Amino acid sequence: MKKEHYDKLVTLIGKEKADAVKENFEKHKEELRLQGIKEHERLERMVNAMIPKKDMVGGEYYNGHRWRGKHVAMWDAEKKVFLTINYTMGNFYVEEVQHFEDVAETRIDGFIPFEKINQINLHI
Repeated sequence: MKKEHYDKLVTLIGKEKADAVKENFEKHKEELRLQGIKEHERLERMVNAMIPKKDMVGGEYYNGHRWRGKHVAMWDAEKKVFLTINYTMGNFYVEEVQHFEDVAETRIDGFIPFEKINQINLHI
């Protein structure tokens, strides 16, 4: 753990608790590093498999990945965004999500499409 991070912890939570956090961090540092590498490799594989924005077809559904959990989205060619259906506090609503190409350099959530769905069967 970097000294400046440790010092900040001491001011926030006190020396005793900061020492416990530092000890735990040092104990698991290699495991955390490997988890970060695995997550980076997983993201890299998804981005490499991503269907480019220029190949999107309006009205078609795509399997993909989004950090907030929606894995199917429809491409709206007019607005150039994906549409997902969400459910919050008893209400369904449609949310617009940008293609990952548009947000890759930011910290905004984007959809990474990697497979066009040929048919969707809804059984309600």
